[in-house]
Amino acid sequence: MSDIDANGIFWDAEAPERQKPGRLQFDPQAGIELTLTGAFDDVPDPHTTPGVAIPARQIHGVAGDGAFTLLGCGSTGFPFRVPGVFQTQTFRAQTLLKGVHLAPSDLAGATSIGIQSRHLASWADYARAVEECDHDQSTGRMVEYRLSYRPPKEEMVSTPGATISLRPSFQTFGASSRHARLDYGCVLKIETSRPGSIEELVRRAIRIRNLLSLAIDAPERIEATHLTHPSYLEDGLHGERHPIAIELFRRWDQNFPSYPERDVQRFDMLFTLSDLGGLEGIGNWLRLSTEYDVIVQAALAMQFMPAHFVDARFLSVAASADAFARIHSGNSVVTFHNRLAYLGELAGQVFTDWVGDLDLWTKVVKEERNNVAHGENKSTYQQYRPPRQLLSHSVYYLVILCLMRVLGVDDAAIDGVREKYRFTQLQDMFDHYFTS
Repeated sequence: MSDIDANGIFWDAEAPERQKPGRLQFDPQAGIELTLTGAFDDVPDPHTTPGVAIPARQIHGVAGDGAFTLLGCGSTGFPFRVPGVFQTQTFRAQTLLKGVHLAPSDLAGATSIGIQSRHLASWADYARAVEECDHDQSTGRMVEYRLSYRPPKEEMVSTPGATISLRPSFQTFGASSRHARLDYGCVLKIETSRPGSIEELVRRAIRIRNLLSLAIDAPERIEATHLTHPSYLEDGLHGERHPIAIELFRRWDQNFPSYPERDVQRFDMLFTLSDLGGLEGIGNWLRLSTEYDVIVQAALAMQFMPAHFVDARFLSVAASADAFARIHSGNSVVTFHNRLAYLGELAGQVFTDWVGDLDLWTKVVKEERNNVAHGENKSTYQQYRPPRQLLSHSVYYLVILCLMRVLGVDDAAIDGVREKYRFTQLQDMFDHYFTS
């Protein structure tokens, strides 16, 4: 997702006559900031009026090469006050839209969101070039080279409440989309059956990001998003009218402060789109993940956030497993130990083989959870107790395997997790523990 740093003119969406010059900045890590030269007169300074509720506002502007709409703007105060000279005012926004001045009455009318992310094309095995070569064994020279390319095609499926499609992404040049270059990427588009709020579409994008993070076993980075709205149209090549692709900028990665330096290879991903059942599987995820949102967010944040203490990470993933079992069992399993055993059975033989002794593992995790959470100092299973970091990983992957079961990933794909690098790496550590 590209940075923005542009000067322009900005105004309150409810009072367009009050225009102020300002500087708009966006950084994927820092978020969205608008600094005005001058100030909107009716905005109190939060530093001088503590306790006064200041409602978020919508700001429009023209800066650089486009029109912008800033949503959820909150004033952070007036950092500089020079009487009689100048005054500046700073706002921070939740969401930035490029390409339109969205009317406040249209906030609930968006119909689709398109998502591009770092590993989406690889995870979906969407467009692929294959290199093949033949060598002469006696000379070691290459005698034939072949390059085959499988052209991408649009895939689409209708699910309850939404149509989900996967299509190639293009980079266009000039003012006409006649001249386009395929950039070897793809866009996952979710089109709702009825208009909804922008925030609801953003939540769906976050759920897709979370799904890919679980699947590739690494933080996934959203690289671009765009919305469509039936009230904002542009002319096509043949005079037809179609929705404008409204670029959406947001601080997506507040829970993921760092990303892997290298791309995750497809053979190292825990499961792929085909394992999930294709686009129908994404539809299932969007429906099911609303129930497990908090659990997934907490588990991912603790797994990939580097700055957490080991004990905090362990307690968080233990709480995620506990909550998952309560939801999935309909609250019919009543103790933490039994809930872990319930999840172990749901995950299947692949998890039991991994930890060696499921019953012993559940007892150790329960005792360690109580030691950390309640200040106990029991050591009933001292000879089997691994580092808490390893216990955290085991509980996290238990939750992942259970999610895969709930999503309907087939047994062959789940069994294939045994061969993934991360699992084999941890298996070497588990060989010293939990053996009957």
